[in-house]
Amino acid sequence: MEFLRFLKPKLPGLALYGVALFVVAGLLRLVGTPRDMVYLVLVTLAAVEAGRLAMEYLPSAGFWRRVSLIGRARPGDTPNALDLACDLPSLRSGRAALVDDAVDALLAQANADAAAVRADSAEYRAFIERWSHEVKTPVAAASLIVQANPGPVSGRIAPELQRIEDYVDQALFFARSYTVDRDYVVRETTLGELVRDAVRARATLIQESGVSVSFDGLDQPVYCDPKWCGFIVGQLVDNACKYMGAEESPRLSFTGRRLAAGGSAERVELTVADNGVGIAPQDLPRVWDKGFVGSNGRDLARSNSTGIGLFLVRDLCRKMGVEASVFSDGESGTEFHLVFPMVQRG
Repeated sequence: MEFLRFLKPKLPGLALYGVALFVVAGLLRLVGTPRDMVYLVLVTLAAVEAGRLAMEYLPSAGFWRRVSLIGRARPGDTPNALDLACDLPSLRSGRAALVDDAVDALLAQANADAAAVRADSAEYRAFIERWSHEVKTPVAAASLIVQANPGPVSGRIAPELQRIEDYVDQALFFARSYTVDRDYVVRETTLGELVRDAVRARATLIQESGVSVSFDGLDQPVYCDPKWCGFIVGQLVDNACKYMGAEESPRLSFTGRRLAAGGSAERVELTVADNGVGIAPQDLPRVWDKGFVGSNGRDLARSNSTGIGLFLVRDLCRKMGVEASVFSDGESGTEFHLVFPMVQRG
């Protein structure tokens, strides 16, 4: 394949060379050269040209093979296109040396730019983490003041403080999601622990929304990082409360069940279901996209939707080996499904 790519730009010259051979053969026959001698001359000239092409290609065969691999590389592949380019074999003959020097210069610049971007990104994430921890202190202090001074005004301030804390957590986990592999501690827990911790942390929001919560089958053991998975469940609770609508009896249910019990594909599924406004069919394929706000999220009553929560849910689930899916008919609520593998992950 690489040789064909090498040969392709040379086809016009080879075609001209073939015409020249044909002309030479005709002239030799005109002057009475025997047919066998004409064939010998043609084969000799063709062999010389083939040898010339081989001498031109073989020293750079490794280069062209690597270039072919770079051309087929896609984002996310390992090694990626830049890694492959860094190992390009050297071309040190004639004009090829100029190409080699140009490629080296481009790679050096690309590596320098990538290193600068990684450094800036790491510094920014570190700042977000520090800021998130620092801002929690005044928010916690304000919450204590509100609790110590009950009244109509305090009752209105408390849920707003909870929202601030939730958004701070969202920013913190978003920053940490890029390094989840270094901050991921697996231990055995149960769905009940994950769900009840998330619900307890959002008790004010749930009470304010008038949502009744039910639990079923949450004694199922799972292997996961309780902190990260608790955040995921919390985002689903936030999402359900935000999109409850005007139902007379808003409900939020958590159901656990074991799939393929006893088999090699044994898994545990957590279903988080609500009877809210649901997700419009045209929005369903895009609910996991970063920054996407569906038609319900653009409603004036929910204009504070950021489109980050569900993106984080899918992103963190993917990095931790948890399957996430969503179902909705756009009218009678939404179901989120989280499927945990029973094999412990480290």
